[in-house]
Amino acid sequence: MSSLTVWDQVLSRIEDQVGKHSFSTWFKPTTLLSDAGQTLSIRVPNPSFVEWLPKHYSVVLSDALRVVRRPDVRLVFVPEGT
Repeated sequence: MSSLTVWDQVLSRIEDQVGKHSFSTWFKPTTLLSDAGQTLSIRVPNPSFVEWLPKHYSVVLSDALRVVRRPDVRLVFVPEGT
């Protein structure tokens, strides 16, 4: 049985699509805080990620969520320290 979180599954789908450098910079430092059904709260290192990820990767994120059968999930990025 797999112990991967839905966010781990999303990240595995994204890694090949965005390239190694972008993945290491923008996705590797993120972690799942909570899965509340319709909302995934994702811990990010700083407030820059809160704006950057949805602005530049919304399509990739949406596609990955669809593939892992969570197409209607809302992502909430929460910077460290909040």
